Parts: sequence; C-alpha cells; structure tokens
Amino acid sequence: QKTMLANASHELRSPLMRIQMAAALLEQNDSAPGRELQRSVAELDALVEEIMTLSRLELSPNVINGELKRVDVTAIAAEECARGQVELTAVHIVAEVDARLLRRLLRNLIENALHYAGRDIRVELNDDGEGHFILQVKDRGPGIPEADHAQVFEPFFRLSRKGNGSGLGLALVRSIAVYHAGSITLRNRAGGGACFKVRIPLAVT
Repeated sequence: QKTMLANASHELRSPLMRIQMAAALLEQNDSAPGRELQRSVAELDALVEEIMTLSRLELSPNVINGELKRVDVTAIAAEECARGQVELTAVHIVAEVDARLLRRLLRNLIENALHYAGRDIRVELNDDGEGHFILQVKDRGPGIPEADHAQVFEPFFRLSRKGNGSGLGLALVRSIAVYHAGSITLRNRAGGGACFKVRIPLAVT
C-alpha cells in the first residue's frame, strides 16, 4: 500500500504541472477563478510532496543511512521560529541530521500549533546531557484529548474540533524523528495546552 501510494503520488506530478501552467495563464488576467485555481494547485502540490516524503521515510530502514551531516540545529530553529513569529529559547546545538527533514519537522510542529492554539507558542531546544537534543513545541491552546494522543501521529487523522488540513503533518514529524533514530511524545500541559517533545541523537552511533 505504501509503495502504491508513493507511485501514485509520483504520477500526479505531470498533470499537476499542466494544471499549474493553465492556472498561471488565468492568473495573468487577474481573474478570481485563476487565483483560486492557483491556490488549490499549491495545496495539492504540498499534499503530494508530503505523501512522497512520508512514503520514502517509511519505506526506508529505520536506521541512519550515512547521509546525515553536522548541522547547526539552533540556526534552523531560529529561522523557523522567526518564520512563524514564535518565541524560541535555545542553547547552541550541532548534530548529525538531515537539515531539510529537520526543518520540515519543526515547521510542521509550529504550523500545527499555530493552527490549533493561536499565537501563544514557545519552542525550546536543549541538550539532555545523554547524547541527544530535545526539541519541544509548547502551546496554550485547548490541548488534545488523551484518547487521541496516539492517533494524532497516524496518516490522515484529523482532530474532530477542526477538520481542515491534510492530516499528514504529525505523521511526517514522527517518521522524521524515527528516521533519525529519535522519538516524539505528546502531553497536555498543566494550565492548558499541548507539548510535543522530540528527542534525537546528537551524532550517529
């Protein structure tokens, strides 16, 4: 099923490109249908990209594949927090990771928090002193029902209180963490809100 999904997503690329070209022509005339079509194509393109990335990660062995490089994790966190306009508290962390995937992980967590919790969000980056870095995204939203804590990381699962979104963001976050021999946990915060905690090794062992 995963292979079929990955292949189907790949085949969608060609018709998507043709639709995008047609939408661009319509948009040149500054038409509302053209702008709406362009927006819809962009959403579909992002969904296909997430499906392809998720499929690639889940089809690969859950071990480090030797392609990781030393990356300034704090710099990535600072850039993504600035992009989302959220607060960052961090120590300087350098780790052997896939920079593109780590950026996607943090961006998905921040966007998820913004979507469900509004602006009261804080990101924390620390060294646990045991050979891992800890990345936490905390919000003061309504929290997540405990019965849904495991399911939120499943592909296409959506919380009932808000049904929009692809339902792939947190599934991709978990796959990226596992790909790096790491983990992610979720808990509700005292006083309200949720905390997503990612733990990833600093170096390949």
